[in-house]
Amino acid sequence: MAFSKAEIASVATLPRNDDSHFCCHCERSVAIYPFIRRCFASAGLALTKGKKYESSYNGTEVNSPGMDFRAHGKIKMTSQLPQPAKQLHIPAQTGTAFTIKQGQTARIIDVTGGQVADLFCIAEHSHDEVLSSGHTIDYNGKIFFSEGDVLYSSKSNPMLRITTDRVGKHIMLYAPCSQEMFAKSYGATEMHPNCFENLTSSLVQYGVRLPPLAIPLNLFMNIEISQSGKISILPPRSTAGDYVDLRAEMDLVVGVSACAAGVCNDFSWTPIEVEIYQMGVLP
Repeated sequence: MAFSKAEIASVATLPRNDDSHFCCHCERSVAIYPFIRRCFASAGLALTKGKKYESSYNGTEVNSPGMDFRAHGKIKMTSQLPQPAKQLHIPAQTGTAFTIKQGQTARIIDVTGGQVADLFCIAEHSHDEVLSSGHTIDYNGKIFFSEGDVLYSSKSNPMLRITTDRVGKHIMLYAPCSQEMFAKSYGATEMHPNCFENLTSSLVQYGVRLPPLAIPLNLFMNIEISQSGKISILPPRSTAGDYVDLRAEMDLVVGVSACAAGVCNDFSWTPIEVEIYQMGVLP
């Protein structure tokens, strides 16, 4: 969930032993520090753990048990934000799937920061038309994707358009992590959560199979390429609450996995959230 200035004060403190907050806007509990950090980040304010911030939100102080989170300067009340038509919470190292109609927007949110998400989509009414890394790289003429770029299908049709990007750099180069990848790259001998299984098991609910050679959109993944062509995988640049808006250019079945791989997530795994907005309705 991406929080606005109007949401910062919408917090009701639960009992101290719960160690969480309840967001009156989205009606669910979230961890104290990531939640407050996201609220302040959405309001354009920096927040450093362990420091004290002085001021209020329309006279309402923002506090949490054992911590003092307040921001410099008053934040004026804004109008109520449009509500998403659907909200999906993807726990760490798991996945989900959903349908989205042409003109709707899927907002993919890095809840606490530093988490890669793999996204793959299939035409809802023609399952042989799938997201294509090769076509997307070809038609955009680049390998880093951001706001304004279009993601193309295996039949050269636009599938998704990046309309808003709070990070500025995403790729479509890596296959979803799999059990075989964990064995080869990490020496895993036991079953490990992986994006291939997450996407496969989620998409099958819609009667869709993940193609064996599927290359998803690697959202929030951060790489650098040397002059010799060597790829270095770095920790994601996304911070708490950062998101990407993807507008559907056709009716789609979409799978999203909160990536379970190690290096690209800096060996820390956290949730991803998805919000679906109707055409022309965005906060």
